[in-house]
Amino acid sequence: MEIFILPSVHILSSNKAHVRRAFDIARPDCLAVELCMARLASITSGRKPSALDMLKNPMLTGLFFIQQSLGLILGAKPGEEMIEAAKISGETKTPLLLADVPIDRTMACISKAPLREKLAVILPQRGRVDVDFSKLEGLASPDVLAYALMGFEKTAPRLYSCLISARNDFIFKSVLSCNRRRVLLIVGAGHAPGIIRLINSFNANSHVQISYKVMDYQQLSGGQAAHA
Repeated sequence: MEIFILPSVHILSSNKAHVRRAFDIARPDCLAVELCMARLASITSGRKPSALDMLKNPMLTGLFFIQQSLGLILGAKPGEEMIEAAKISGETKTPLLLADVPIDRTMACISKAPLREKLAVILPQRGRVDVDFSKLEGLASPDVLAYALMGFEKTAPRLYSCLISARNDFIFKSVLSCNRRRVLLIVGAGHAPGIIRLINSFNANSHVQISYKVMDYQQLSGGQAAHA
């Protein structure tokens, strides 16, 4: 199996073009996206969290509105790259794999996390670095994100498990089970470092090997992908 990993920053306006370019380069026989059925329905319909959703999980709702606000600033709709992948799937008859954990399971996990972890993630923290919107594309690099994720895991280990590591495991197993030769996997950039570690661990413990290529925005502009 060969996996082309496209790490994305969900709020960039250039996402749609990069998904198209990545598909042209990879020519996959499966498109895998960081979505479950419920989330696909939600982003394609534009539905916002209901009052009940907000009451059940105010943290997830808060993160949703932050992402929406950043998208308005940057002129992008969060999740456009996933919608574009679904469109390409329909146009090319390439199977679409909804590879993520069902959202209700993730929300249930978050609801059980300690309050101190939720507050640590949502509330302003001393020493937090302001985001430079002109350099957001650089955040798609797994190497850049690995250090930041270490901080998240240390500050909020339970939330990190709910939002990152448990989903990485699920996504990786979903891709493995699709039994396709070439897979283009489109995930939020925060999932890329963990998925790469899972691939390397799999290769170290199996006679069946998975090759992978990371496709970042700069390389896509030049029409090339980075080999593992």
